[in-house]
Amino acid sequence: MRIRGEKQQLSWLVVAALAALPIGLAMHRGGSQGGKGAPYVPWARFDSLSDRDLVRQMEALSFDSSPWAGDAQRLLVGRYVADSPSLARYGPLVTIEPVERSYSRPLLERGRIVARFINQEADSYPKLGILPRSITYWWIEGPYTTGGGHAVFISTRRDSVSRRIEILRKTRARVWFHAEGAPARPVARWYWYDHDEQGWYSCQGGCCRSGVVSGA
Repeated sequence: MRIRGEKQQLSWLVVAALAALPIGLAMHRGGSQGGKGAPYVPWARFDSLSDRDLVRQMEALSFDSSPWAGDAQRLLVGRYVADSPSLARYGPLVTIEPVERSYSRPLLERGRIVARFINQEADSYPKLGILPRSITYWWIEGPYTTGGGHAVFISTRRDSVSRRIEILRKTRARVWFHAEGAPARPVARWYWYDHDEQGWYSCQGGCCRSGVVSGA
């Protein structure tokens, strides 16, 4: 009788263990996606997103318009040469504003909008995807700290009737990273070269610059 009781008790333990097995697998599967103590964040590669997805992100973001967070200046058109100053001229006056929230490195590598360029003038700046009287959004993704990051400048405008954001152009660019102390809050600036203008952003671990040519 004692042996039968032990077998009966063991059978109930087996049933309970089998019943709990799917729950354990589900918990393990869910926990493995985001890592220990980290929420799961899906990948959002730029090429996998539709224009509607991008517009939805743009409308959900808040940007820091304070002067110490952003920058405003006339962008260089042409190339500055000391003995031929006529090769360069002032272009449109464009404001750059960072997104208010900071991004962790894994989140930025998955792809996020980090800043926007506001151009209220009739001149354009095609190298950075800046069109006349428009707003351009700066997207960064990929392993930017090891040279594998890239950027996209998303040119937009608002429809005069519906007030909806329309995507007009997508200009791909490079990302250069420099490891250095970053500000406590997101900051975006214009970065000037003799032959180019670039956007500068305080990404985690240092700073990220995007443009057409290298200035490293």
